[in-house]
Amino acid sequence: MPATLGTIEDALKTDYLPEVQEQVNNGSNYFVMKLKQKAEEIDGDGKEFYIAHHFGRNAGVGAGTEMGDLPDAGQQGYKGSKGNVAYVHGRLQVSNATIQASKRNETSYIRALTSEVKGLTTDLQNFMRRVSLGDGSGKLAAFPTQAASTTLTVDDVRLFFVQQIIDIYTLPNTAVATARTITAVDYDAKTITISGAAVATTAGDIAVTKGSLNLEPLGLAAIISKTKSLQGLDPATYAWWKATVMNNTASPGTGRAISDLLIRSLIDRLDITSGKKVEWLAGSHGIRAAYEASLTSMKRFVNPMELEGGYKAIEFDGMPLIVDRYMPSKRIWAGNWDDLGLYHTSKLAFMDEDGSMFSRVPNKPAYEATAFCYETMVCHARNAFGELGDINEPAGY
Repeated sequence: MPATLGTIEDALKTDYLPEVQEQVNNGSNYFVMKLKQKAEEIDGDGKEFYIAHHFGRNAGVGAGTEMGDLPDAGQQGYKGSKGNVAYVHGRLQVSNATIQASKRNETSYIRALTSEVKGLTTDLQNFMRRVSLGDGSGKLAAFPTQAASTTLTVDDVRLFFVQQIIDIYTLPNTAVATARTITAVDYDAKTITISGAAVATTAGDIAVTKGSLNLEPLGLAAIISKTKSLQGLDPATYAWWKATVMNNTASPGTGRAISDLLIRSLIDRLDITSGKKVEWLAGSHGIRAAYEASLTSMKRFVNPMELEGGYKAIEFDGMPLIVDRYMPSKRIWAGNWDDLGLYHTSKLAFMDEDGSMFSRVPNKPAYEATAFCYETMVCHARNAFGELGDINEPAGY
């Protein structure tokens, strides 16, 4: 039977959507995979989640004399946090020419559809991988103060790609430039080239994906902070609601050599402050290179750890040091799995509430379909997570 819009829709739902879900869930990064395994659907109206946090112990325990007064009665301390899911969408298009050709040649239809689905899958993978390590702001990189130009220096080029469309903001929300297309990325010079008129930036301006400022799902960078509000709780008000951040206190902002002792200090601090055991470490490629170089200098060698899902990591005292391309540079993160969660109101699916997942593209001879996923990362005990900052990385990273 020749292909039609209906058979294309059936194929996407029956043959391709499960593959997209599987690859996005297991092919993004190790954090996404682990959290997808324990994802929970939000109860109630689906607009907000609520988490009760145990932050204080009963102080009504103490020693005394045989006939002395009893300790004052106490109770456990609890405080709730709340938040919302973020709304993630991905779109694909099928041209009318492809559909018409498919009526005569099913092979061409399958080839064209497979190409679109693979592209959407890759883009969703990269997005979920990036936001799982982000802070929800959408920040891709920061700019220094620089004169107006279409080639701009950034502090980190790893999150940019050609044809990406970005907005540039002065925080908190003043637009400097919007809807600019990336035409080139120079990893050596740490510059991006953008379309349109020249743009001048001031120190601290940031780039975000078009239209996404403060709308992305929360990731680890939102959790591992001493100052950022998270899930409606401000650490300035609730001192127990902060992560451990250990920078170079002797010389703030100055890099220092990675060492076993330095990493151990972070792990021990988290044990002291939270009573939770660290189960994983995370770093950039530069952190891994620096740590491997330190091992080599001491004539020590560590075999890669084999993790579930085909992932690999180097080992530190039985724990994996997980490396990801989107991990912020010059720092190591640490935490556990039990105190991280993933809440959703909808798993990855295609929009089809009106009876069809395809709709006409305005003023174009094409049809489009929209995939969506409504979710966010959540934290149950923020003091169980920490950062070791100001770590030197080798030249070239």
